[in-house]
Amino acid sequence: MNKKKLVVLVLVLSLSLLLTACGGNEKASVDAEGAVKLHIIATNWQLESNVKEIPLGSTVNVTMESKLGRHNILIEGYDIEVNPGETITFTADKPGEFIIRCNLLCGPVESHENQTIKIVVK
Repeated sequence: MNKKKLVVLVLVLSLSLLLTACGGNEKASVDAEGAVKLHIIATNWQLESNVKEIPLGSTVNVTMESKLGRHNILIEGYDIEVNPGETITFTADKPGEFIIRCNLLCGPVESHENQTIKIVVK
């Protein structure tokens, strides 16, 4: 392989790795049965999600991981509560924007209230 092709290959691979490392997947990823895999990671005063958008009518498998502190989550509008290590399944049958928040007071109220993420069902 000549030097120019090698440089291009290295640049393409580097860009791919960089883009992969930047944030969660905006579109839903699905498992072998076709269900959306929504994984929430909780740390102190922050929630992270691998999914921001869910197709309307999808079956959703929600898991929650508490990496730092004690947390559980509530998906508002669906009234679904998930504890660490649990998998809860529901059907995303309501279109709109839904807030997921830590549902266990885990620190100062002003910090805890900001421990949210938004998902969109459309």
